[in-house]
Amino acid sequence: MKNNIKQTISAILLAAMLTTGLTACGTGETTTDTVSANPSDATQTTADSAEEAAETEPETEPAPLTKADYPDFVLPEATDTLTVYSTEMLGFTLNPALDIFRELYPEVEVISKTMTEEEYETIIRTEIPAGRGPDLLFSHGTDLPDVYKTMSSGVFLDLNPYFLYDEEFNPDDYFTGMLDSGLYGRERFLVPVSCCLPLLTTSAEVLTEEEIAPDSFSTIEGLLTACETYKANYPDRTVFADNGYITGFNMLKILYEKCGIQLIDYRNNTVTMDYDSLKAIADIAKLHYTAGEQNKTGRITYMDIPKHQALFNGDHTSMWSLFMIEHYNVVCTNEENHLVYTFPDINGGSTAQIMTFAAVSSNTENTLNAWRLIKILLSEEIQCGTSETLGNLTIASPVLKEGLRKYISMQAEKAFYGTYVLPEETMDEFCALAEQIDHAVLAPPILVRYFQMEMMPYVQGDRSFDDCFDNLKNTLELYKDE
Repeated sequence: MKNNIKQTISAILLAAMLTTGLTACGTGETTTDTVSANPSDATQTTADSAEEAAETEPETEPAPLTKADYPDFVLPEATDTLTVYSTEMLGFTLNPALDIFRELYPEVEVISKTMTEEEYETIIRTEIPAGRGPDLLFSHGTDLPDVYKTMSSGVFLDLNPYFLYDEEFNPDDYFTGMLDSGLYGRERFLVPVSCCLPLLTTSAEVLTEEEIAPDSFSTIEGLLTACETYKANYPDRTVFADNGYITGFNMLKILYEKCGIQLIDYRNNTVTMDYDSLKAIADIAKLHYTAGEQNKTGRITYMDIPKHQALFNGDHTSMWSLFMIEHYNVVCTNEENHLVYTFPDINGGSTAQIMTFAAVSSNTENTLNAWRLIKILLSEEIQCGTSETLGNLTIASPVLKEGLRKYISMQAEKAFYGTYVLPEETMDEFCALAEQIDHAVLAPPILVRYFQMEMMPYVQGDRSFDDCFDNLKNTLELYKDE
């Protein structure tokens, strides 16, 4: 059985660096012909402005924050109350964390309100923007219509000094690109608890047969070319294999999330759109569009890539689903070389999607208790917990490095009913993919909807891309000023 994942990963990283000129992972710096996925970074708004940016020297990355930036900070005094809201799904992760909290701090009264998904969303969307609600918000990324707009209103506490002054907490234990995605400018308003990593899997034999270069996937443009090549040869087959249905409409949503798109720079209140990147994304979605009532590519299984019925497995729901592990096993059993890639974002790096996060109200008096609960949510007990608690990190992977390793192992055991153990070397190579993540984002549902709504006429062939691009820009200009 052949397996050259490590060599392929190294080749991809080298190709990405040569292609994009990226700086070290996690710095957030980009070349001047890319668009940042960080909402605090101003970027070009049109293809013309991209040319102007190419003549401008990039700004120097600010020095990391230290205690000197918060010289007067002291941890707040303890209080005797903590209020949190939850749903049944969030409770799978939150409730075990609250049990640990109650054991550690029996003197604190924990007020936990569990409600339906609809009730939770309604309350969160009304109370949080008004500066009310729970002491700690533990939430899915879609519970707020636009979490970045909410952050800009000042309703969340800057947690930077807690990261710096609390000696019990070590940020180095976590994937930097994911953990630091809670930064808004230089303020840390969110703490990611679980993320979805953007992965593509295939085999070297498939790529060789289709005459597609393995380093095609270091850029969105390269990915588009590979997709077009495959689709031209097999018009009736799908480009991405997925354990479900893909249409042009929801492919726009998938690509929005995977490619790290940020359409608005909230700090500067400007629309940020890169013409070439959005055109490539829309063209990929167009490949998946089928006119007619069904508009479905068909249901794909993990067996379809080895049979060459599909080019990639794009795991669109979670980092390490059973589908992903099963595909790995099938490819290797066929004595093919299994390949794994991180989905390229608009900067030539990789962007994860934040699935759950924690934030502390700036109005609460119970700040210390809220911070204690955040540390528990990020602790080994939760991030490296039992199969029940770990498996219910809302279908996404832990942000703690050791937690991810255990999660992968657990999924492999589930996939093969405890009869298969993933090799340690393979585990190391898979975990290395998470280290490649530059940052993570929360795709605002309202912006995803605008993106889908304005780009679908192009995907359907009813309007030119330029018209759709201009319409989206006009829609966003109105929205940002609401």
